[in-house]
Amino acid sequence: MQYPPPFSLVPLTATSSAPPVAPFPPLPPLLRLTRLEAHICSYAKDNMLTPYTGYNHNEHLHQVLWLVRLNSATLSHLELTELILTNNGVIRDIARTLSRLHRLESLKITTCSGKVFTRREFETFFFSCPPSLVKCHIANTLHITRTTEGNLDPIMGQDWDYDQGPLVLRTTPLLHLKSLRVPTMPRSELASVLQSLIQHCPSLEHLQLPFFDNTAKGLQPVIESLAQQCSYISSLTFRSGCLGEYLPRIMELLPAQSLKTLFCRHYHDPDSERMIAAISRHSTSLRRVELTHCTRVGSTAIQAVLTACRTLEVFRVHGRQSQVNTASISLAHAVEQDWVCTLLRELTIPVWITPDVCAFKHLIDDPSKKSWTEDELRHWEELGRFYTQIGSLTQLEVLNLKAIQQPNIIEPNVFLSPYEMCLPGLLALEDSSSTNGQIGYLSKLSGLNKLRELRGSFVWTNKETKARIGEREIDWFANNLPALRIATFVPREDEDARVSSFAGSGSSCRRIEELCQLLESKRPELQIRFQETSSELIVTQEGWDG
Repeated sequence: MQYPPPFSLVPLTATSSAPPVAPFPPLPPLLRLTRLEAHICSYAKDNMLTPYTGYNHNEHLHQVLWLVRLNSATLSHLELTELILTNNGVIRDIARTLSRLHRLESLKITTCSGKVFTRREFETFFFSCPPSLVKCHIANTLHITRTTEGNLDPIMGQDWDYDQGPLVLRTTPLLHLKSLRVPTMPRSELASVLQSLIQHCPSLEHLQLPFFDNTAKGLQPVIESLAQQCSYISSLTFRSGCLGEYLPRIMELLPAQSLKTLFCRHYHDPDSERMIAAISRHSTSLRRVELTHCTRVGSTAIQAVLTACRTLEVFRVHGRQSQVNTASISLAHAVEQDWVCTLLRELTIPVWITPDVCAFKHLIDDPSKKSWTEDELRHWEELGRFYTQIGSLTQLEVLNLKAIQQPNIIEPNVFLSPYEMCLPGLLALEDSSSTNGQIGYLSKLSGLNKLRELRGSFVWTNKETKARIGEREIDWFANNLPALRIATFVPREDEDARVSSFAGSGSSCRRIEELCQLLESKRPELQIRFQETSSELIVTQEGWDG
């Protein structure tokens, strides 16, 4: 039986001032663990515990690693989060432990060290991993550019591993490794680090890379080597962004119709034509595309995804709040070709609904269409074709359409939030027998029987929608969309003052409240009052970890 290392544990008296609690049951032996997750810094951050000045991070980590080594014969999943790499002894401690885990399949290490990884630190961890590894995710939570790097040797006499000899790093490839996440590191070292990794990952399928831009020299040869030596890659993730010219280049060099998942944050598309060609190269394999917090995504690039990717299941585009107009699809491009992505389960896209700053006034003032201009009639017909495209996606479970419009030509960089905008006519039913010529396209959505969430610009408090929604529409929602559980019909007034002021007040607001109560009585399981503000962000799912 092995014993814990000779470091002082946190004494029970450290929490003596806390309220008395029932005694804890004895811990099991912890000798045949297959999975271990340790959050090293959690004690210091836990407000429920009395501060303990004797806490030592390195000693705590060393005790955790002792437990890891104790289970080296059975451990297959290891997660160490919020590490602080304070000295080379800590790095050696982790590396020596990893090299002993001969059954390890999944490794996740996250640091909060206040600096990016150096090449020496990252390669020490990576080349200490056992050949059995399938998933290796090494990440840092703080991106500070100043770095220091010391020699991992010599080992001092007071170090626990003083009699272990020098570190022996693995030289053979990780033949089973399928998922790799590379942490943020100095740009000057990124290319050389990636070159050293590529030849050790011949079976790689899921790759998460740090920020790619022109300050990281020598990336072009890396991209070419990546495509040649890691030909099984089916998932690409850029959590911190990627310069527009690199992303399509990587997609062009990968084997045709091999990429299934694409995620990129802070993407800026300088050349939509090249991106369209890259999308076409993988149009029959792409299952999931997510471009979030983008500065620019061409309308034609979004169109290419919708009209070429037949197997697509999830598609999200989300621009920055201040640049929302540069990451949206125009209404004209949305209806130019038929959408083929009929397997879509989730769709989130901003739509530039019209370039006309006086748009939709004709919908309220003259719903009979008698005084409409040719441009207004054409715009109404385009809206109908767009809603028909949406209604054809019968597998949809989440629909998040955000209408984009510039409300004031004098302030070109000011845009209404998606909750101040509307999707004209989409929340009203057509009624040719009514005296005022009621117009609407709500029935276009009748085939979305799997839809669970309806988000974005589906707001009843918008003036255009509020003018024409009534009990017929309430009855329609009561009898259609049977799977619907969330619909962002009514924003909370105290959550967004702009939405509140834009919606107006008085009898029309009271009428909307009465309609809300009527729908709630008919569909009690449906949540129609939401708390998100106009600064709502798309939250990336952990599924991107591969």
